Amino acid sequence: MYLGVRGFTFCLMIVAAMFIALNHHEPALANDTGKTKAVNKIKDPSFENGSSKWKGSSTFWDSVICDSDCDNDGMQNHARTGEWWAWFGGNEGGENATKLSQNVRFPSGGAGTLSFYLYLEHDSGNGQDQLSVYIDNDRFFKVKDGDPDYDDGYTLVEIDVGDYCYGNKHRIRFRSTSGGTPSYVLFAVDDVSLVKD
Repeated sequence: MYLGVRGFTFCLMIVAAMFIALNHHEPALANDTGKTKAVNKIKDPSFENGSSKWKGSSTFWDSVICDSDCDNDGMQNHARTGEWWAWFGGNEGGENATKLSQNVRFPSGGAGTLSFYLYLEHDSGNGQDQLSVYIDNDRFFKVKDGDPDYDDGYTLVEIDVGDYCYGNKHRIRFRSTSGGTPSYVLFAVDDVSLVKD
């Protein structure tokens, strides 16, 4: 079958269009700065699914992850986003050890940041109650009762965890100890993130 010049040109246009369509890729999602948005490796980073993705324990409270129902003394909801947050301390007149952890596959490439928002909502007054953050058994962060850097609303904490970013699983663990005297301490944590840099 003879197509002629016009027919041949039309066929070439169809083939070119099919080639472009098959080889077209959508660009990666970008944030407001134009950079590719990093994927958060943390499951349920703002605790909105309760305890389904996190493992927690407390010697005083039934649950570490709370919504407004935890505030039996009439305090407001302490969540930074959503309705849930992690509650460390909070008891008066007795010792309390609180733990919250998640096993996470870290990003690869040797560069990454673990971040979360921290609010020291109430001081105990003893200067010894504390909250620490661990990867496996290595402590990367510690804050004590009365620290002014965290007592005026939620503050972002960022930790360089590049030494762990080789695609393996590690345990991220928050741990607090409090004595309950002369008053209670309340460390509130929300919006945890682990991303590749």
